[in-house]
Amino acid sequence: MLHWKSLCLLTVEELAMLDVAEVNLACAEGLPGAESVPYAECIDRLNHYARCVRHHTERRMPDFHDQADKYDRSEAKFRIVCMISLLQNAFGIRYNPAKKPMDVPLDTADKFIHGALVGDGGTCASLPVVYAAVGRRLGYPLKLVSCKGHLICRWEEASGERFNIEVNDTGIDDPPDDNYRKGMYETSSWEEKAYCYLQSKTPKMELAGFLKERGLHLLKEERLREAAESFLWASSLVPHNEMYSLLANRTMTAWKGMVWEMRPPQAPEITVFYPLRRRWPDTLPLAMEHWFILIETMESTLKRPLYQPWWEALRRSQGYRPYNIPTKMTVRLTS
Repeated sequence: MLHWKSLCLLTVEELAMLDVAEVNLACAEGLPGAESVPYAECIDRLNHYARCVRHHTERRMPDFHDQADKYDRSEAKFRIVCMISLLQNAFGIRYNPAKKPMDVPLDTADKFIHGALVGDGGTCASLPVVYAAVGRRLGYPLKLVSCKGHLICRWEEASGERFNIEVNDTGIDDPPDDNYRKGMYETSSWEEKAYCYLQSKTPKMELAGFLKERGLHLLKEERLREAAESFLWASSLVPHNEMYSLLANRTMTAWKGMVWEMRPPQAPEITVFYPLRRRWPDTLPLAMEHWFILIETMESTLKRPLYQPWWEALRRSQGYRPYNIPTKMTVRLTS
């Protein structure tokens, strides 16, 4: 199985050769609720679905020639209708009805594709990834596209047809981009640009989006260091998407507050010498990397068993510093 961190180091060309489903599942690894995901079965199911869709579509092709106007004389739209209808009706790939209310909390199975493939159903965060995974197996030029609080698929040929794909329980639609700039998806022009809304995702943008969802789940579990790490990797992959740096900064601020609360009275001043080798690519600002390492170093120092007698002594000292505890500490990081 792929590991999400190794994916972050691949080039766009290398990422483009990978299955979007495998990339999505890799980003769910280790999250609560994903401990026993049958990854191989998920991929096998997608392969089977693609074979069935291919056969079903070719068998129905005479319908397109007889009723071309029904599909705007677009073979691409006809193929998408065939794919979605088969996935829904033959294989039960649908929205999880329990997750339709807006106030229902979403868990890992709702945001990653295993819930749609082997669970109770998907959501708008996972179903478009399933459609893209099946469609790409058939050679369809399907892209993922983020809107405000929503994810869709888009058919986008390099120099040809382009349309959005919106799926619900009653049918399939191809709304224009402007539909996602108003109503429940209302977005300002600043947000659209800053957060890369309505842009067809590159492979790196897809991976960054999955890492954002990973980070949000870790944040919900109060695993702040891991959440910040996910957001920073997302930011390094797509530095022009300001959402990822915003999430990283907010998470590190909360993490810093938690760590600083752990410090005993009169804790030694800790000076950190950062390693020369970067932990993240240089697309991530060095200051953000150093901030993460500083908090991480402070946390590990406060939790290190070797120093626990010092911290306990300072907590009991009632303002008096024991003579054997230094006022300053230096930490030199080698990697």
